[in-house]
Amino acid sequence: MLFLLLGCLAVLYWLSQSRFGLFVRALREDQDAAAALGVNTTRYKVLVFVVTSSMAALAGTVYAHYVTIITPNNLMILQMSLVVAMAVIAGVESFIAAAIGAILIEFILEMLRTSFSIGGVTVDMTLWRLVFFGVVLMLTLRFARNGLLVPIIDFFTRGHVAAETVARRSDEAADTKSRETQS
Repeated sequence: MLFLLLGCLAVLYWLSQSRFGLFVRALREDQDAAAALGVNTTRYKVLVFVVTSSMAALAGTVYAHYVTIITPNNLMILQMSLVVAMAVIAGVESFIAAAIGAILIEFILEMLRTSFSIGGVTVDMTLWRLVFFGVVLMLTLRFARNGLLVPIIDFFTRGHVAAETVARRSDEAADTKSRETQS
């Protein structure tokens, strides 16, 4: 399973860094503008569907081999909604953020599966863990539209570049202004 996850992440990273990824991001942001710039929107939508459904089929095949039988009870709507909610909370803009977020959220949900005692009072979190998860999802959708992890990852990967660009432009503007006042 770990090799399957790493393989899928490698393929997604390679695709996101290619021209294909650029076109898909353009489609996500503004489909009409992408079409106006010459992107074949139907072709890239179909390709995204093929790539993602192939990965889902591969994961489903491995899962079927693991559980030895697939019935409708195996695919509960609660589990499917948790997967979508994990991606929304972590951030769908970056697949690395979505993967890290899914691991963290699953870890937190498993930690909340148990009961704990506070001052002699036992709190059973098994019923409240999904309520907690729902509140986090609603707050994320309200206040952090890109997810909770995307800004953090952007800060560590591209944040210093943005700060340097702003500083350089401020210096250039100050130099231009000082030259204008001297003239």
